[in-house]
Formats: sequence, C-alpha cells, structure tokens
Amino acid sequence: MSLLTWPASSASASAPTAADEVAALRPERALLTPAWIASLAALGINDHLLKGAGVLPDLLTGKLSDFAGMMVAPALLAALTRTSSRRGLFLCHLAVGAVFAAINLSHEAASIWSGLMGMVAFPWKITVDPTDLVALPALALSWRVLAPSMSKPVPRGSLRALEGSLACAGVCLSVATSPPEEDWTDDDWWSNPVSADVYVQNVTNEDVVVRLRRPHADAELDCFEVAVDPGRYLSEAVFGEAEAWTLAPGNMVAAEQEGIVRDCHAVLVEGDAFPQTLLFWQNGAYPEVWHDGAAAEEGGVIISEAEGEEGLSIDSPKSPELLFALADLEDRPADACALQEDGDRLAWTSLTRDDVQIAGIDVGPDGCIGLDFGDAPDAVTDWYVCMPPALFPFQVGDWIRGEVLGQHLNVRKIAGPGQEPLVDFAELYLSAGESLPVLVDTTFGVRGEFGCEPAPDACGTVARPISLTAKRGQLATATLELGQTLTLDDGDSKLDLHLVHGEERILVNSACSEGPSWTGNDIEMVAVYTGAL
Repeated sequence: MSLLTWPASSASASAPTAADEVAALRPERALLTPAWIASLAALGINDHLLKGAGVLPDLLTGKLSDFAGMMVAPALLAALTRTSSRRGLFLCHLAVGAVFAAINLSHEAASIWSGLMGMVAFPWKITVDPTDLVALPALALSWRVLAPSMSKPVPRGSLRALEGSLACAGVCLSVATSPPEEDWTDDDWWSNPVSADVYVQNVTNEDVVVRLRRPHADAELDCFEVAVDPGRYLSEAVFGEAEAWTLAPGNMVAAEQEGIVRDCHAVLVEGDAFPQTLLFWQNGAYPEVWHDGAAAEEGGVIISEAEGEEGLSIDSPKSPELLFALADLEDRPADACALQEDGDRLAWTSLTRDDVQIAGIDVGPDGCIGLDFGDAPDAVTDWYVCMPPALFPFQVGDWIRGEVLGQHLNVRKIAGPGQEPLVDFAELYLSAGESLPVLVDTTFGVRGEFGCEPAPDACGTVARPISLTAKRGQLATATLELGQTLTLDDGDSKLDLHLVHGEERILVNSACSEGPSWTGNDIEMVAVYTGAL
C-alpha cells in the first residue's frame, strides 16, 4: 500500500495532473490555517511540556508528536522551497514521509539526520522506533486538509504573522526528534552540564554522532555473575534500538536514561568514527553529580582524536574499569558450555476436563503426543504433550485425571469418573520453570557444571548447564544428567526421571529465548510413577 492515496473523486485530493500545474499554489497560505497552527501548537506543547511530565503516558506523547509533525512538515517544506505546483507539493509530502521512515528504520539514516541537525542547532537525539511509522497516514490528512487552502491568496497584513509561524515551525524540520532537556545559554556553548553517574563526552574539535543502546526491556541480568566478565557475557543481541546524539565539541550525554533503576547498568556506545564499546557498572559505583565537562571526571567516557591514527578513540581516563569489548556470537570460546536447544523443551496444552477417557493416541514425527478423548463425531486431538514418548505411561481406554500445580502438571490413572486411582497405578509429572516437582518419597539437588565457560547463544542468553541428584527412600543417591533417563526402583514401584532441559541462567533475553523470563534455574523434567499401590 502506498504511503499516500488520493481518491479520484476529489479534485483537491487527486494525483497531480498536467492541468493542475497551471494553477499556482501558495503553500505559505496553509501556514495561516487553524488546522496547521493547531498542529504546530500541539507539537510544541507536547515536546516541551507534556513529554516526561508524567501527565500523559509516554507512548501517547511520543506518537502525538509524530502525527502532529506529519501535519506540519509538508506544508512548511513546500513554503520554504517556494513550491507552486501540486506536483511539487506531492514531492514535499513524499520527501517528509521518506525521511521519517528512514530515520525510524535505520540507525545509519538516524545518525546522518542527527548530524545535519547538529550543524544548525544544539545536539539532537533520535530514537529509532519502527512503531512510529503508524503516523505516516497523517500525510494524507495533511494533503486533504491543507492543500485546498493553498489556492487562496495570502491576505494583506499577514506577512509578519507568516514569518513568525515559519520561525516557530523550525522545530518541525527535525521530524519526530526531541532536543536534550538541559538548559543552554550563549555563554555555556562549550559544555552542557548533565546530572549523571556515567556520561559520554566529545572532546574533539568536530561534531560527533554517538549512538547509545541499552538492553531490551525483556532482558534480565544476574548482575553479580555478569560483573565477572561483562564483555564475554553481554552480546549485541541483548541490546535494543539505538538513541542517536550529535555532540558538539565539549558536549556530553548521560549514559543511562534518567529515572532508570537497576542493580547494574549496561550501555553499548557506537559511532562511525570510533570502536564499538560496552559500558558496564554496578548501581552506585559512581556518584550521580552535575558534570560541567571542564575535565574528565570519575565515570566520564571521553571521545577524542586518536593519537597517531585516523579516526577517534574512546577512553575513560578516571574509570577504565567501565569499558569492555563486546562478545561476538560467532567467536565462541573453545571451552564454551554446550548450547541447549529450545526446540527440545517440554510443552503441553491445557487439560481442562476433570476426568477423561483416552480414545486414541497419536505420536507425531516431532515426538509430540496427541490424545483423543472420543467425545466428538470425528477424531479430534484434545490434548497435546511434547515429552519423550517412551515414558508416556497411559494407554487407550485408560481414564485419567489432571491437576495443575503452578508450573507443574500431574496426570494420574483412575478407575473411572469421580473414582480413586486403580490398584495398578500410573502417574505422570511434568515440570517446567525454576523449581522441581515435590514428590512424596524423593528429594532433589541441583549441581552446576563449572567445567565450561558460559557464552551467549543466538538470543544473547547466557547459561551454565546443570545436572540433578535424586534420593528416593532408602536407595542410594543417583545423578541425573541432561537428556538421560534415571530409573529408581524400590521393588514396589518404579520412578523414571528424565531431565529434558537444565540450565542456570546468568542472562536472559526473553524476547527471543523460551523458558522462564528471569535468571536462575531453568529446569524441565518428566517423572513417571508406575507399579502397585
């Protein structure tokens, strides 16, 4: 679908034709319409008063500026370029849409645009956010509402008002960006003081584009473990979209967003002229104070001219422990811990009925088991469970009863609807999450594998393999390794244990990885009791 659609039934909203070129347009006339002025006011009020004030949700204030900008920018661009044709006005709309889409889809485009803004204004930031493209249809609204007014003459005596509107509308040229919140005066152009514990400063003689990337909202870190080797444990897959800044000489930006509270902080600093660098520090490691940029301070990360080389360097003279080289997912160490595939996990659908009879069992090529409970005209799969098929303890004709226990599922064979278990029983436990099932006669222990080095997987998740120890009754303690089945038989009944997935997670990117969304144990196992009561 095109970004702009022009209904054929409306002369004011149709695609430009040769006949349309005859009538000259006056785009500056649109700047005097209530619709354009209201959009400009909404943009200014939203950017300078509502954003960050907590009056409205951040999502709403962010999108409001995008919609208002799409209304304001095309007419403003047409007026500044002295466009007088409908084809030229169409191209102005197209240019605004193209730039807006580019800076919300590409970090490189955002950096270029930020650099252009830095040449004519204070440092600007651009947050690359593809969801902002929802505002593009407002370009069609801009054409439909404002284009008709451009065919009217500009009233006498309105030129001063027109000039004022053009000056105020200069902010719209940034297209969905917001200037830093620090106050500036002509006397302090060399540095913009920031309140931060860690900051990035440009001490070169040229403007420098800096991109800051922070972990996804779905990423969880075990700060104590990650602090052992942040460069090895953190990978690019963990970090989200970049926030681009153009820093004039001497200017600085806080590394972490204001108001963010975490046990530790990780920020990826990128730029076209200096090496990608990871910043990692524990909360409270550096004092949060006002930095004026007069000299490198504790927590200061400095971008400077590289000595004897082309390009720039990045360093922290007072806090070198802040800086790390980021892990490369393609360069796993030789002693890295083996990866456990998410596709091998346990899975099951809801078993919502109290007591059901198995009418059919089908094992698929993926190892998942489908059960038909026989109460539909056609054979319908009523319950799926993905587990080692050889351990499935039930047969066609058996009555079963299921019970959900938190992250666990207990399914047992019964004599019939509403009845107790049979003398020869079968009981299935499916367990997934951070805890193990509670069995009446068996205790478990968790043992981490420290003979390998944890390293990020393709999602950026870092984990250490674990095994289990199991003690049943008077039987000797046994070890259950990943992918193995352990049988504990006391002569009266048999307990089969199978460890499907076992990890101790150090870092979790739940936007990509399956399993629990928190750090710590990630254990999936099957327990099957069979025998006599």
